[in-house]
Amino acid sequence: MEQKQIVVRYANPAKIQTYKTDINLSKGDKVVIEGVRGVEIGEVISILDTPPIEEVKSIIRKATEKDISFNKELQKKIPEYLKKARKHILDCELDMKIINGEFTLDGSKIIITFTSAKRVDFRELVKRLAGDFRMKIELRQIGPRDAVQALGGIGPCGMSCCCTRNIGDIDHVSIKMAKNQSLPLNPTAISGICGKLFCCLAYENNQYQELLAQMPKVNSEVDTPEGKGKVIYNDIFKNLVTVRTENTTKKFKPEELGIKSYADASKPCEIKGQDEQKDEEEQKETKEVKIQSETKPEKEEISQKQEKKPAKKHFKPYRKKKGFYPKNKNKENKGKTNE
Repeated sequence: MEQKQIVVRYANPAKIQTYKTDINLSKGDKVVIEGVRGVEIGEVISILDTPPIEEVKSIIRKATEKDISFNKELQKKIPEYLKKARKHILDCELDMKIINGEFTLDGSKIIITFTSAKRVDFRELVKRLAGDFRMKIELRQIGPRDAVQALGGIGPCGMSCCCTRNIGDIDHVSIKMAKNQSLPLNPTAISGICGKLFCCLAYENNQYQELLAQMPKVNSEVDTPEGKGKVIYNDIFKNLVTVRTENTTKKFKPEELGIKSYADASKPCEIKGQDEQKDEEEQKETKEVKIQSETKPEKEEISQKQEKKPAKKHFKPYRKKKGFYPKNKNKENKGKTNE
């Protein structure tokens, strides 16, 4: 038989992965697969018509009643194991909160997921759990979004959280998606019970981006039948653009603005009133008057510059000391000549 590509959901928090098989399966059947953590039981979500890729793993077999019953017995033992694990965490004084636990299908390994605000060194804890449980231990730290996906809950919309129903690997959700949908940027209004942004913001983001690409950007300059204007708001659902002109604000359809592509219309525009225009005209007139005054011939410069007088030499006065008088050499010389 030809091999088919099948989408399987398994583990908790849920993971979605594609497999290939030649077994006749239908939606909702239980299958035995080799997952990330070992051999597990998964549920068939959908069967694809596209041919499988060579790199995709194949399904081991269809789950039997024995496999399903054995798996249920293992899940019943989880609360006891988690209670012991919490006691060991208190003894080790670690800051971590256990979310849930799961066994592999053969029962040789238990996977315990936990949350913590910081990185935890749980090497000592693993040694204690391995000695108590007598099996392989895997501790996995997850984030708040994955924790809600594992535990479940009811969102602000009144329905169960999207992550627990139809999402496997959660896509990246950014604040830009909320801006595209003109939602209030209040964290309490656009955040779920996990404290992160709504997963549903990513559902229609591609449609919003396509519609916004066909409309002018906010604060861009456009030509309207009533003159140039500035875009204030885009109503995607009614396909209307609110434009403010010099006199009024009016709504137009994108076709009436005369621009085919608005992706490049990003130049900011400042629409000013009549009073501001008058002020600008007065400023221009004053500038022109200043320019004319600057171009007039200047006064003739003085041809003869005042010569700088040489600085006077200042001599220090001779200080006479008591009982000392300098000899007059001229008198002595006269006396010698007379002799």
